[in-house]
Amino acid sequence: MKEVLIEQKKQIAEKVDAVLKKILDGRPALQAIAEARTLGEYLEPPLRWNPEKGAFPLRPLLEDLILKEAERLYGIPTREALREEFSKNWAVETGAHIYLPRRYDRLEKKGAGQINPVVFQGQVLWAALRRALLGSRINFSMNTGRIPLCNANSGAYLDFSFSTEPLRLVSNRYMNTPQLFIPALDDEKLKEKTEQLQALASQEKITDAEYAYAKEVLAVFVEHRDGRFNHQVAVGQAHIMNKVLPQGMRQVTIDLENIGTAFIVRLLRDPSSTLYRIFSDEKLRARFYGALKGIRTAWEEGDSMFYEVDRSGKELKLREYRGDLMPEVLADLLESERILHKGLLGFYIFIIEGGLCPIGGMFQSQYCIELRDRMIPILEAIGEEARAAHLQEMPTAVAATSPCWGLVRRGAGVELLIAMDCMAVPLSEADFAKIPALSGRDSLRLAAPSLAQLMLHEEAGVTYEELRELLGEHIVTRGMSTAT
Repeated sequence: MKEVLIEQKKQIAEKVDAVLKKILDGRPALQAIAEARTLGEYLEPPLRWNPEKGAFPLRPLLEDLILKEAERLYGIPTREALREEFSKNWAVETGAHIYLPRRYDRLEKKGAGQINPVVFQGQVLWAALRRALLGSRINFSMNTGRIPLCNANSGAYLDFSFSTEPLRLVSNRYMNTPQLFIPALDDEKLKEKTEQLQALASQEKITDAEYAYAKEVLAVFVEHRDGRFNHQVAVGQAHIMNKVLPQGMRQVTIDLENIGTAFIVRLLRDPSSTLYRIFSDEKLRARFYGALKGIRTAWEEGDSMFYEVDRSGKELKLREYRGDLMPEVLADLLESERILHKGLLGFYIFIIEGGLCPIGGMFQSQYCIELRDRMIPILEAIGEEARAAHLQEMPTAVAATSPCWGLVRRGAGVELLIAMDCMAVPLSEADFAKIPALSGRDSLRLAAPSLAQLMLHEEAGVTYEELRELLGEHIVTRGMSTAT
């Protein structure tokens, strides 16, 4: 019998490794994960990244902007706890969007190929590694609110049940609007959503526990109705994560677009910043744009680094900005929300000006490597050799969003674990200890069914049930005999 089980596991490993090879061939940046003895070993470099503040002179300004936003959304004690975290480490999880966890990306799309579980498990992975290597009690994420509501990861819905459609939060009018430009849900809208929730409860379409959870999230929205929708979603997501993470571990999520805009405005008004020097010198600006040619992101040669924000119609639209590029003009336009910087410029200022190491997904890690390496010659050319040398050491190649670590039995099948599966029974310290110890290859094996559909647009040829048989004692599970 033992020999039969060994042979079954061998066959499963061969199947999943065959599709994993295709995934790695298409995304070589993931190879380092596959080769890592443990996820703790793979993620250690960014968790040890903490350059002296003199290495990046504008790091204190970026820290201050982040801490002020953390205080505004979460209060003074959280601000001070985050300040302590910054004294230990200067890297941040950036792999998610500003979103509320969903069971499925879209109602009609179920089974493998879901991005939401991969995003959720990436955020928890970063939290588990912070606890293991740094003893952290805060998991800090800076995610983007630039994505519109129609994105698979957004705050469009409050999801709580497999049997009931999620509660729609925002009207179709804003479906293509970046969340950071959507007004916060006000008292009238929140009252309407509460009534809809009560109707679901009275019709017994949701359980008492689901009703209580959804009411809590709406209560968080009430507390932040003086901001924007992205702020409500960020704090709502943190509230949900706090129900999932082990006792004593807290999530802090803020929108990197708000921080990025405030930082860029300050940089464009500071003649000592590299950004000011680039945009005030036509030749240097041309060299900067030229260095980005062919970078693997949405930015293409000939594009601007900014969108024009067009509010002339019923629906807000983003267009290529073709206006004046002098620093003072750009700063004024950004401050008045008439333009919006593109994501690539946001990562430029975090990495090159602030020295902050972003840890995202497999796509983000690739273009952050390219951005870092292409900017080093420009820094050297403008007399910033010391900063260029420090930048060379920044571990931008690491991706926290791609590896997976947990499964759940749902009905007759097995799927990737998501936030809703952990709210009733939060992750334990034992769960947290398993995650850093998981091998890099096993974490990608577990992610393979989703990665195969997302990257290769094909079935992996291996089921989560088979992966449970292969990896069961090494991973976090719910609803199974190996549950932790």
